[in-house]
Amino acid sequence: MISTTSEKVRPAGELTRHIPALDGVRGLAVLMVVAIHYGNLTTSHSPIIRAITIIKGMGWVGVDIFFVLSGFLITGILWETKDRPHRWKNFYVRRALRLFPLYYAVWTFLLLYVFLTHRPWQNSYFGFLLYFGNIAVHYTTSVGIFPVEHLWSLAVEEQFYLVWPFILWKIGRERTAMLFLAGIAAFSIALKLILVLAHVQGQWGYHLLPSHMEGLALGSILALAIRTPAMNSHLQFASRCLPLILVALGAVAVYFHGLNLLDNVVILFAVPLISLAATLLLSMCLIPGTLYKKAMESPVLRFYGKYSYGLYIYHVLLINVLHNSIYNPLFAKLHSSAVAGSLYLATCAVLLTGLSVVSFHIYESRFLAMKRYF
Repeated sequence: MISTTSEKVRPAGELTRHIPALDGVRGLAVLMVVAIHYGNLTTSHSPIIRAITIIKGMGWVGVDIFFVLSGFLITGILWETKDRPHRWKNFYVRRALRLFPLYYAVWTFLLLYVFLTHRPWQNSYFGFLLYFGNIAVHYTTSVGIFPVEHLWSLAVEEQFYLVWPFILWKIGRERTAMLFLAGIAAFSIALKLILVLAHVQGQWGYHLLPSHMEGLALGSILALAIRTPAMNSHLQFASRCLPLILVALGAVAVYFHGLNLLDNVVILFAVPLISLAATLLLSMCLIPGTLYKKAMESPVLRFYGKYSYGLYIYHVLLINVLHNSIYNPLFAKLHSSAVAGSLYLATCAVLLTGLSVVSFHIYESRFLAMKRYF
């Protein structure tokens, strides 16, 4: 909440600088996603354990927080650079330097693994290589023992940014662009409703860009809105709405006994609410003195925010390897899923964090340093 009515958001010129609280939002998102994949190792009739399991099962919402944050940051960059020379080349090269090195290093490893283990080549691999993983995931979820299903979200983002800069720079006006984005968000929600009414099975609606754009669109709207004179009034309104949105999201979770990612009806209600809540959270992180901003500036959240990309890539990719090599031997020796699970989670947390840190500083940072030329 805003502590005084006199507080103002950062001036527009400061918005292109590093904002620590946004690292915390990114860290929160990645920890939520990790929790859903590494949380459910024990069975218990305890109401507390069951409640924790349900809460961990909602960790997938971290992906939608990523979408909103991405829309906010990237659209802000696009708007600030709209009049600069070489804007096209600079944007796409800088984005490639951030994402491609690790992504294609992983796929080089996977393709080598396929070759050395004499596994049959699947055409769906091409989909992942060309950033159409959100479609390919419906045909291939893993390469041998290495799951790749989580890469769908990277495909959604890249498909959006393949066309969004052209549209934004062509429009050229903040108000018109915000109206266009509002239309995109409304279309995405309406399309999900159509898919539910048409009884479309599976998660096609969840994985495809047209029916999962509201987070990217709302984050982009915020990026443009904060560059208008009405900024402070928008944030004052947001401070009152965020708790209400969270209550509404909690009501959806209670009504549906959790947020089951496989339930299309849940997705219909939950994804727009999550996207809206994440957008309002970001707006609060831009106001000095708010509790939201202070919480997101936690050193732990900011730490994981810095290494979130590698952690996101590695944590699912290695889940089978870690489970088979760590959890199974522990359980066989201790004969307790609770104890073995706790030790497993602690060990994996250390290993995955360490791998992400090493990957960033030894490998990814070399490419990031090249961004200064663009």
